[in-house]
Amino acid sequence: MQEQQTETIITPDLLRQAMSYPQYMDLLESEMAQGRTTGTDQSPWLVDYARLNLQRMRRLNKTTVLIDEFRQALDRLEKPQLWVVITEGWCGDAAQIVPVMAKVAEYSSKIGLKLLLRDEHPAVMDAYLTNGTRSIPKLIALEPQHLGELGSWGPRPRPHRRWSWTLRPTPTAARRKSLCSWCTSGMPIIKRWIPRKNCCKACCSGMQKQKKEPNKLLFYEG
Repeated sequence: MQEQQTETIITPDLLRQAMSYPQYMDLLESEMAQGRTTGTDQSPWLVDYARLNLQRMRRLNKTTVLIDEFRQALDRLEKPQLWVVITEGWCGDAAQIVPVMAKVAEYSSKIGLKLLLRDEHPAVMDAYLTNGTRSIPKLIALEPQHLGELGSWGPRPRPHRRWSWTLRPTPTAARRKSLCSWCTSGMPIIKRWIPRKNCCKACCSGMQKQKKEPNKLLFYEG
């Protein structure tokens, strides 16, 4: 069966502007040293939140371990993929998830990782809206040579999305605290990515898909 791909807004010129994960971490550290975060909104409360996010990322960089099942799935990948992730330093979800994506790319020689800032690339973000919103992180998986799109995922695992919707009537501060607690306790769940034997099940995983051969993408099990 021939692999199915779709055209993408992501071009070679755009990828030259993208960052590696170490470059992204260096940027966050540099911005925070100046009392800033990435993006256009430099509100004091958002900068404080970005500072907390950076602390979380430093911790996850040291403590994240991929489960055996996930490593075995990565070992079975036959073709390379390029993961382009839209993110920002002030995003709490990105702080919890992007370090795990970086660990995946670090482990597997078949996975490349590039990061784009949402506010600097609105056209790309607008091509991958979630329910009409610019929600991040957003992962776009590409075939590296021709940049054909294999699929996309994000901004949250489906169980997290369903649960967070139940919190919408909750006051903002309490809702944020609950979401942070879920992410902290739920990181082992977020790490459970496996290749689907039947890619039609991808709709249950929260990753948007095109028709493709099994095992061409890693889907979140949830």
